[in-house]
Amino acid sequence: MAVAFPFESYAFFFDLLALLLILLPAYFLLKTERARRILMILAGIYLIWFIAPRLVLFYLIFWSIVFIAHRTAFEEGKSKRALVALGYVGVAAIALPMLAWKIDSSGFLDFFSNWSNRALEQLSTKVWEIDLVKPLIVPIGLSFATFRAIDLLIKTYLGKLRGLTYDQVLFYGFFPPVQVIGPIIEYEEVATQDHKPSPAEFTDGLIRTAIGAVKVFVLAALLQQNEKIFTAPHDWPVWALWLRLIGYSWYFYLNFSGYSDMAIGSAALFGFRLKENFNFPFFRRNIQEFWGSWHMGLTRWAQRNIFVPAGGYRAQTQYRALFLTMMAIALWHNLNLSMLMFGIYHFGAQMIYRRHAAAHAKTTAASIVPLWQQIGYGLLTYITVLVSFPLISSDFGKALVFYKALVGM
Repeated sequence: MAVAFPFESYAFFFDLLALLLILLPAYFLLKTERARRILMILAGIYLIWFIAPRLVLFYLIFWSIVFIAHRTAFEEGKSKRALVALGYVGVAAIALPMLAWKIDSSGFLDFFSNWSNRALEQLSTKVWEIDLVKPLIVPIGLSFATFRAIDLLIKTYLGKLRGLTYDQVLFYGFFPPVQVIGPIIEYEEVATQDHKPSPAEFTDGLIRTAIGAVKVFVLAALLQQNEKIFTAPHDWPVWALWLRLIGYSWYFYLNFSGYSDMAIGSAALFGFRLKENFNFPFFRRNIQEFWGSWHMGLTRWAQRNIFVPAGGYRAQTQYRALFLTMMAIALWHNLNLSMLMFGIYHFGAQMIYRRHAAAHAKTTAASIVPLWQQIGYGLLTYITVLVSFPLISSDFGKALVFYKALVGM
């Protein structure tokens, strides 16, 4: 799951959809992959410039460090020890800003804005003046960029990606549709820039983008008022709290999945087939299916880089791997007690399900589950997920107050 999105997300997608009128014909008129990459890099820079010029400076430095780590840490001929050491240095360098932000958001916010303002003043007084009037903001999309960058370096270390050029790395970093709020894509999803969508694919991209816009700007907007329950839960009767918590869960889902739909749909207009990020998660029959269909970009990342290496497919180490995976997913959103408890809660729910499924594997395989029982499993899964939403929407103390109000205390 993820934190609520700032206003800049709306502005970014309005700008992106308007820019597509110029960007699409220009993209397909260009003859070479490199020219198309450079066009998309410039488009990504143009879009985040309007949020704040300091973001352009930050991400140019960020993805340059990724490129240097990719090309130097894994060069042929280096000793294994030096290779691993340089790889760790590269990963640490790109993870440090996100960790600093999560540990001390206000302190990092001040440092980031002050540092970037001063740096821009040295480069250009005009750019500095433009940036100076922008509000204090953290690097938008930093968490998504960090995980994409780490994924690229891990694949480089494993030998799956080698010898990428600077413009290829920048293209991956500044790819416009996913730059602000994901999903967390892999480099392979945007590696080929010469696929032209068929009329049917282009139409599907338009429809998908429109569906995402309706989700975000119509349906989620109508449900957004349900956020109020977390500020003063005692102002509501118990039945109203439950109804509004359900409304909030759907607001959260429609908002997040709507942005993912717009990202996937707009990428499809250029011929890129991004992987799904949501697959009707609230209609799943168990907690494991839920996590296999919610924020799938993050889940796939965690499965590749944490669950499998930690022994998730071995019986004796599966729960250790599952715990580490859920902790990474939870603490990616915020380093606080509330998200720690969120990770523990969902780890416990999955552990209970796995043990139950293992104990009844033979019975389940030999029988057909009745429809009413499937519906019951679905409701139980939804309620299990529903009661964890206060943990992602407020700090732990306020979440406890909300839980007390939820049961009439």
